[in-house]
Amino acid sequence: MRRTLWLILVAGFLMGATFKDVKNSADDALRRGDTKLAIVQYENFLKEKNLDKKDKFNTYLELADIYYYKLEKPKKALEYLVKAKQLFPETYRRMDEVLYRMGLCYEKLGDYQKAAEMYEKIVMNFQKSKYSKEAWDRINIAFAHNYQDTVAYVGGEYITSLQVENLLERLNPMMRNYYSTKEGKKKLLEEMIKQKLLTKEAEARKLYLNSDVQNRLEECRQNVLARAMIDEIRKNVTVSDKDVEKFYRSHLEQYKEPATIKAFRIEVKSKQLADSLYKLLKKGANFDTLRAKFSIGRDKKNKAPTVITKKGPKDKVFEKIFKTRKGKISKPIQITDSTYAIFKIVDKKKEGYRPLKQVSAAIKTRLKQKKEKEAYDKLLEELKKKYEVKIFWDENSKKNKKSEKSGEGKQKEKK
Repeated sequence: MRRTLWLILVAGFLMGATFKDVKNSADDALRRGDTKLAIVQYENFLKEKNLDKKDKFNTYLELADIYYYKLEKPKKALEYLVKAKQLFPETYRRMDEVLYRMGLCYEKLGDYQKAAEMYEKIVMNFQKSKYSKEAWDRINIAFAHNYQDTVAYVGGEYITSLQVENLLERLNPMMRNYYSTKEGKKKLLEEMIKQKLLTKEAEARKLYLNSDVQNRLEECRQNVLARAMIDEIRKNVTVSDKDVEKFYRSHLEQYKEPATIKAFRIEVKSKQLADSLYKLLKKGANFDTLRAKFSIGRDKKNKAPTVITKKGPKDKVFEKIFKTRKGKISKPIQITDSTYAIFKIVDKKKEGYRPLKQVSAAIKTRLKQKKEKEAYDKLLEELKKKYEVKIFWDENSKKNKKSEKSGEGKQKEKK
């Protein structure tokens, strides 16, 4: 009972505290060996309203460390790390801290392939990270623990299932479908082995000294580096929720949706027949039966209702149909000079705007592409100033034209 009261008092005392205050208090509790109190303090802090994302991020890491190092519960630690990872994009400057901890958790849980993937992301995307060297070492440890993950050995090099999976991910969708089965992956592995064998023999024969090979290697090197530079630009471009909302508000008309009606109809060529059918419907006749027998409309056999969209503010036919309540049958309405129809309203929607939630992903993509292009163009202008650029195309074209004219003059003189 005292213990519970103490936890409640501490939780109340820390209401409205900063992350630094909570950490200091939790650290004191941990020094006394009271992990439960430290967890309660962090958990209560997470319940604070309008909590900053960075404070959430730090709190999740602290909780993950308590569960991993103090309580030796890597599965629980992983839950908090996943939450921290979801707060920011993969390129967030502190994401290496999350990935490294996740790698440790996966190792503890015996999933060495997942652990290697986490460490590999650090090595590839956070080369200046303090965890980079350690990540390299742990990749080797992970592969050593997971030796069965090695699927082939070629001239002193191992091929792992992770490498096969990574290659599979880089293939175009059609090829990926072809190689995604168990048999397909074996074929893909055979292709990887062939490539390694040919590469090794080419190196043994020093074919890389061939001028044509060197030119192609240089071309590949430039393509890869240029692509890496473009990826670097994209990585640093972000679009906030405020940017998305601002665009949505200022371009609201783009997301305007006209009024629509979903309805079944019986279309006939005379008002007299339409009136007779309407009377039958009012007496309880089955709408679908009359529709199948009398309607001349193309949609008479459709099982789904027809969607009717308002064509403009002067669409009087639509307005007449729209007056009929949902689930009810309209009176006969003249839809053309020679046809009348009775409508059974399934659903209807007033004119409005697509909600922000529905279009935010598309807006975000659009704004990101725009920002990426602007960043790309800006960088190119800066690079043109940084590195000397001269274009001789026009000068060479003029010289070629002059030489052509002089050649024509000489031929005329000869004649």
